[in-house]
Amino acid sequence: MLSALGQQTDLLSPTRLYCILEAARDEFLRSFRSQIVRLTFEIPALDPLEVFAEFSQADCLSFYFEKPDRRSAIAAFDRTVALAVAGSDRFTKTKAFARKIHGLLRASERAYGMAEGDRPASTRSIPSLLCAFPFLDEPRDLGSPFGEALIFLPRWQVVRRTTAQGPITTFTANAWVDGCTDLDQLCGELWQPLDRLLQWRSSSTSLTARTARYQSGGWELAAPDDPAFLAAARSALKDIADRQFCKVVLARAIDWQAPEPLDPALLLHNLRHRHPGCYTFAVGNDRGQTFLGASPECLVAIDHGRIATEALAGSAPRGTTPELDRAWGDRLLNNPKELHEHRLVADFIADRLAQLGAHPKVAVKPGLRKLSNIQHLQTPICGRLPRNVDPLDVVAALHPTPAVAGLSRSAAIAAIDRYEPFERSLYTGAIGWLDPMGNAEFAVGIRSALIQGDRARLFAGAGIVAGSDPERELAEIQLKLQALWAALI
Repeated sequence: MLSALGQQTDLLSPTRLYCILEAARDEFLRSFRSQIVRLTFEIPALDPLEVFAEFSQADCLSFYFEKPDRRSAIAAFDRTVALAVAGSDRFTKTKAFARKIHGLLRASERAYGMAEGDRPASTRSIPSLLCAFPFLDEPRDLGSPFGEALIFLPRWQVVRRTTAQGPITTFTANAWVDGCTDLDQLCGELWQPLDRLLQWRSSSTSLTARTARYQSGGWELAAPDDPAFLAAARSALKDIADRQFCKVVLARAIDWQAPEPLDPALLLHNLRHRHPGCYTFAVGNDRGQTFLGASPECLVAIDHGRIATEALAGSAPRGTTPELDRAWGDRLLNNPKELHEHRLVADFIADRLAQLGAHPKVAVKPGLRKLSNIQHLQTPICGRLPRNVDPLDVVAALHPTPAVAGLSRSAAIAAIDRYEPFERSLYTGAIGWLDPMGNAEFAVGIRSALIQGDRARLFAGAGIVAGSDPERELAEIQLKLQALWAALI
C-alpha cells in the first residue's frame, strides 16, 4: 500500500497522482499483493453536509455522520472496497476485514508515509471504514434495503473536525490498485471530485435557501391510533408477567408520501438545526434508498483507549414553561417504572463492558438528557479498552442494548419478530466509523426514517416493562415521531 499526505493541495496534481498510482501498480507487480493508495490533506473550510448535498447521487453509495453540536462531521461517497455480511458471525467477519484493511494502512504509513512529527495533526487519525449494522443479524426479507451489515472504505470523503487550533477540513481519496488497474481511468476518477470540490462554492447550493421546499401544504402527523400496537403491548405485558422477558421495545413504522421527491440532505439540515445535541446520520445505497435520522444515543465512542457510552432509557415530555419542564423532569427522576427500565439498560452495559475487562465506571444516579420535545434519563458510563480487545468487540457486546431491544435480549428479539409487522433494517442499528488507530464511534439508529423518492417510512419505539401503560407508550412514540415529522415538512 502507498500513502501520500500533505498540508497543501498544491502538492498534488494529476501528473503527481498518476505517478503515485503507477508506483502502486509497480509494487503489485513485484509482490503480487493488491495495493491501496490513500491520499489525505487539508483543504479550505467546507461544511460536509453541503458537500453531501452537492455530491450524493441516488445510484452511488453515500454516508454522512455528524457528532452532536457539530464538533465533527463526515461526508463520504462511493466505495473502494466493501464488505456486506449477515449472520451471527457478522462482527467476527467484520473484525477480520477491518484488521486486514487497517493493517495495510498502518504498513503504508511505516513504509511510505511522512514521519509522525512531519504530518499535519489533522491527518493522523482519519475515519477509514464506515459501518452500518442492522438491528438483526439476518434480514427477514432478503430483498429488504440495508438488510446486511455494510462496511466500506469510501472512494473519497470530506471530514471536518474541531481541534485545539480550530476547525480543520480534510479530503481523503482511496484507490485499489492491482495488475489489471487502468491507471488513466482511475486517476481521472480520483482527480475529478477533488478538482470539482476545490472549484465549488457552497453558497451556490446553500441548504438554507432550500429549507422552504416543504414548508407548505398544512400536513399534520395523525393522532396516535394504532390498535395493532396496543394489542402487541398488552400481549408483551402478559409475556412479562409470565417471566418470558422483563423488557421489550416495540416500535411503529409510519408510511408517508410527499407531493415531490424528498431531499435527504435537506432533511439532515432540518434535523441538525432542530436537534443540535443529537447525532445526524445518513446511509444511502446505490438503489435510491437513504436511511437517515437524528439520534440522541451513543452506542460507544472509543478515543485512544477511552470508552464512553451511556444508558438512555426512560422518557417524559418537555414542559411548555420552565416550571412545567422542571416538574416533568422531577417526575421522571422519581418514577419507579422509568427508573427500573433505565437501570436494566445501565446494568446490561456495565456488565458487558466488565466481561470485556474494560472496568466500567457508572454514574451513581441518572441525570436528564433534554431534547427539543422530549427528555430522557441518562447515565454516562466509561471505561478503558484492554489491549487485546478490538473496538468491534465492544460494538458486538453492546448491540443491540436493552434500550432498543429488551431483556433478556434473545427472548425480546424473538418477541419483536412476533409483534412487529415490518422490517427494522437499520432502525435501532449501529451506525458509525473505525480508524486504523483503534478509535471508533457508533450511534444508535433511532429517531430515523427510510427515504426513497417521494416516500418516507418513519420509525420510533418505546420500552414495555411491568407496569407500562400501552396508551402512554403509544403517546411517547408519537412524541418521537413528531421530531422526525417536523423535519419532513
